[in-house]
Amino acid sequence: MTAALAVLRSEAPRAAPAVSTTDLHRRQLDRLKRLGVEFSTLPRADHAVLLRRFADAFVDPARRQDFLLAIAGARPLDYDRYLRAEHIRALVPLGGSLSWLSGGRTAARCHRLERRASLPALDLLVATIEDTWATSWPGMLVSFPAGRALIITLDYERIHCDLQRATPYR
Repeated sequence: MTAALAVLRSEAPRAAPAVSTTDLHRRQLDRLKRLGVEFSTLPRADHAVLLRRFADAFVDPARRQDFLLAIAGARPLDYDRYLRAEHIRALVPLGGSLSWLSGGRTAARCHRLERRASLPALDLLVATIEDTWATSWPGMLVSFPAGRALIITLDYERIHCDLQRATPYR
């Protein structure tokens, strides 16, 4: 009986080894390279500056302290929870989210911030990444010169935040 159990246990399917967040991020960056996306990984100090700059520009002042506490933690961020509601656009812009983000400029660059603040930020050339790929990767893309941020939620919802346009209905 014990020999039969040993055989069953050896043939039982084994769980796939856990993949760390860092390994998964590395795989995503490798895929970006294969897709021909022009990007660079930003140093940790620059990443912290970007997060604070995002907090200053896009985060609701009433939620700023909560946001700063959240980026200091280890949990994934839901950037949309902290946005200034009066600047959220209800409609998806014509021409795609990345074209909107860059203000239509082909040589524009943006920053990609992960849901986990511990992962490095990226500096991307917008013209080298497809809209469908960029919006299938939860996190945030932000263009400070254009005053726009694009948040992709876990449900792949696109949330457009435009500092140049405010709505009186929120």
